[in-house]
Amino acid sequence: MQSDPGEAALPAASLPVAVPHPRWRAIAGAALRVAYSLAGLFLFIFALELLTAGAVGLSPVLSRFSADGVLNLLGFGWLGSYIVMSGSPVAAISLSLFASGTISDLEAFAMINGSRLGASFIVLFVGFVLWVTHKRSADGLYIGVVALLTAFTLWLPALPLGILVLESGWFDDVSVGTPGAITSFVEVAYEPLVNRVADAVPDLMLFVIGIAVLLLA
Repeated sequence: MQSDPGEAALPAASLPVAVPHPRWRAIAGAALRVAYSLAGLFLFIFALELLTAGAVGLSPVLSRFSADGVLNLLGFGWLGSYIVMSGSPVAAISLSLFASGTISDLEAFAMINGSRLGASFIVLFVGFVLWVTHKRSADGLYIGVVALLTAFTLWLPALPLGILVLESGWFDDVSVGTPGAITSFVEVAYEPLVNRVADAVPDLMLFVIGIAVLLLA
């Protein structure tokens, strides 16, 4: 018996293909982002602990280069932001140096200001390079100019005002502490790791490792 040509043209039945549900895919993506955020937070706190523990090794280096005082630390923060191509790690480093007693509050404040000024120039520099290489339009260059002008009009006037406030001791009576639960968690979770690394390397190398972990975070 000859088959109908119309029936021969019909495609053969295929096996059902499992298509992942968009809802589960969204949940998996959200869980992955949360995991990345927690890992970054863990590394960030670990880096701060390493920097605080290794800041003692940086004192001879700062003394050798006479990197003390407000102006010198302002330039140190400015130059540091150029080296790491970002101002936020340098600001975190300045707080670690202050927490360890390596630099004073005035020097830490100046170093933070320097890091912000340097970071604004990095935005301008990156925008200029991308514009010259024809990888981006001139909008990135305009954003860099605005960032530089904003930083200079904001942070430079804030520097003498902040120095005046710190030297006058207006906020000496203000005490901001860390909750005991957080302090206990940091000690339990990070102190064994920091001590193990500190026992294996010199203080200066410990500080360098802290910078590397901070950039990784």
